Amino acid sequence: MRFTQRGPALTVERVRDNPVVAVAPWTWRDREAGTPCLVRIGGRIELLCHGHFGGRDRIGRLTAAVAGFCGTGFAESGSNPVLDTGAGGTADDLRVRYPSVVERAGVMYCFYEGRDERGSSHVCAAVSRDGSRWAKYPRNPLFPGCEPSAIVTDRGFVVLHTRPGAHAGIWAADSADGTEWTVSPAAVFGPGAPGSWDGGRVGSPRIHAEQGVYYLFYAGWREGAEWPEGIGLAMSQDLRRWRRWPGNPLVVRGGSADWDGGGIWPGGALRLEDVLYLPYEGLGFARLTASPPQVGMLVLRGCLPRPVV
Repeated sequence: MRFTQRGPALTVERVRDNPVVAVAPWTWRDREAGTPCLVRIGGRIELLCHGHFGGRDRIGRLTAAVAGFCGTGFAESGSNPVLDTGAGGTADDLRVRYPSVVERAGVMYCFYEGRDERGSSHVCAAVSRDGSRWAKYPRNPLFPGCEPSAIVTDRGFVVLHTRPGAHAGIWAADSADGTEWTVSPAAVFGPGAPGSWDGGRVGSPRIHAEQGVYYLFYAGWREGAEWPEGIGLAMSQDLRRWRRWPGNPLVVRGGSADWDGGGIWPGGALRLEDVLYLPYEGLGFARLTASPPQVGMLVLRGCLPRPVV
């Protein structure tokens, strides 16, 4: 597969005010803020992310006005967290994180990773009519998995995700109605060439669709690395066969003294006119207590590359 650039070349910049969602002591994001996702609802932009407090992860939301939006200026919704951990013994009684929001037939679906106190991870879902009040899907959990990213096609839902105990690749799950799921028998996207920046492991998939092309933002690890050093971009026309962009990595972690100098993971992107906003989770080199995960924002201008079959 070859690639073409139709229009201005793609540029990537960090906003000046990073992190845009920092930790806030004694709140739902006391120790961490990460795994972000952007979604537009009318005249506002919602940023959903997980926060860590009291040994548990929960999902909260922050908002900003569409008018004048430049990737910053998010404010608390006043009702956080919007998705809390479940009761003891449920699939999400320890962690609720990695929100991915899509809309279908007037209903908003938030797919997320639920982790229980026994150490098992599953993909779960919640539904909403307004993006403010969420109700967990009564048939949770949907299937074993981590780090879900959902998209709606003419055939239903597709959720890219990583698998418990098999973090070297990214899998796909399909469902016509959100109840019965079929998981791909093998990974649909795997590590890059040995010795490359993503040759050890890939994860944190985030799907974005534009003009008939599916784009995958993902985190890449070198072999033996603890944290990912960059975010990559891949393209597909069927959500199964993916090709890496030759210009990878799209962006790399910050310098050794930066808040995001240790690791970098992509979030769920949102396009507003000619700008694509890509939130991300960043982590510093220092100990977690001194340099915790927080949410930053990338601004992508120009045209995304397109595949030429």
